[in-house]
Amino acid sequence: MHLSLRSTLAAALAAALLSGTALAQPVKVKLPKGAPQTQREPPAELKVEDKQGLDRKSLKSKGRFMLDFDKVDIDKLVQTISDMTGKLFILPDNIRGKITIIGPEHGKVGVTAEEAYAAFLSALDSNGLTLYPAGKYMKIVEKRAGKQSNIPTMLEEGEPYTLNEQMMTKLFRLNYVEAEPVRAVIQQLVSRDGDTIAFPPDAIIVNDIGLNMHRLERIIARLDQPASSNEIRVVQIQYAAATDVAEKIRSVFEEKQRQPGQRSGAAIAGRRPNPKAPPAAPSAGSANA
Repeated sequence: MHLSLRSTLAAALAAALLSGTALAQPVKVKLPKGAPQTQREPPAELKVEDKQGLDRKSLKSKGRFMLDFDKVDIDKLVQTISDMTGKLFILPDNIRGKITIIGPEHGKVGVTAEEAYAAFLSALDSNGLTLYPAGKYMKIVEKRAGKQSNIPTMLEEGEPYTLNEQMMTKLFRLNYVEAEPVRAVIQQLVSRDGDTIAFPPDAIIVNDIGLNMHRLERIIARLDQPASSNEIRVVQIQYAAATDVAEKIRSVFEEKQRQPGQRSGAAIAGRRPNPKAPPAAPSAGSANA
C-alpha cells in the first residue's frame, strides 16, 4: 500500500511539472481507499477523578492509602475502610449519616491501613457510634448502647488494651480508699456516653473509649494512696512497761490536738511477755515458802 501511495504522489508531481503548474499552488492528490492518515489527534487530558485514581493505585502499591472524605455516606466510608484493612463490618439499617475525614494535601499524602482504621474509629466516636466484635465481623452500634454489647473487657491489672477511640470496659481494684468517692470523681472525667459503676468496698467498673481510659487509669492510681493520718504501726517495747509508754505517747498527742493544724494520733498498749527482761525478784511470801 505504501508503494502505491508513493507511485501516485510521484506521478502527480511529474504531471504538475510538465504542465507548468506553480508549486505554490496546492496539489490535490486523491489517496487510495484505506490509506493511513498522517494527522494525529492531541491526547485527551486526564480528569480529576482519573488522576486521583492513578494516585490511589500508586499509593496502594506502596501499602498506603488516600484518606480524604468530604461528607460521604457512612456506608461508603465503611466499604472503603473494609477494602483498606480487610475487616468485615455489619452496618445496621438504623445507622445513617455523613462523615468527613480531611487528609493532608487533600489525601495525596498516604496513610497506613492502621492509621486509617484509627481515624475511622475516631470519626465513629465523634458521631456517637462505636463497634464491637461479633464473630469474625465488627458490628457498628450507637455508643450509648455499646456498654451493653460485647465490647473489649479488661479485668486483670496490667492487661494491655487499645489506644484507639474504641469503646471498652475496665475493672479497677482499689487498695487504700473506698470506691464511691473515687467513682464520683471519675464520672466527671469520662467521655460522652461513658459511665462508671461502683462495687463497694473496693471496685470500680468504667465504660469508656480506650484512649481516655489510659488517662483515667493514671488518675485513679494517684487517688488510691494511703492516708498518712490512718497509718498503723506496731512498736515492740523491750525493757519498759508498754502501758507506761502508751500513756506518755497519748499525752503527747493530746497536747498536739490542742494546737491548730496538727494531725491526731493514738497509742494503744498491748501485753506481751519480754524474754529479754530480767526475772522479777521473788516476794517475801514466796521466799518463806
